[in-house]
Amino acid sequence: MITIHKARKRVLTFSLIAFCAFWLTPSFSEVGPIFFLLWFATFMMLFGSQVFWIGRVLDSAERSIPGPGAFGSVSPPQFSTSASSLRTTPLLSKCFLRVT
Repeated sequence: MITIHKARKRVLTFSLIAFCAFWLTPSFSEVGPIFFLLWFATFMMLFGSQVFWIGRVLDSAERSIPGPGAFGSVSPPQFSTSASSLRTTPLLSKCFLRVT
């Protein structure tokens, strides 16, 4: 179910896209009714697709960044003093911080 907040956000977004498309469309008297609608529809699709892709990129960025993103969630590396673990573990893996 769509909440009032989401509905208002969609109406505001659509209105902003329509205003920008109407602002860039040539006037009705310059190009006639058919080309006015053609230009308006083209600009609506262009601006609407950009809003769609910006939302998709931000959603995928949120999913690809692990953890809450705070420095408090990073723990120091765990070092072992036994000789067997030093031989079997690569040196570079001990240099990186482990996120918990």
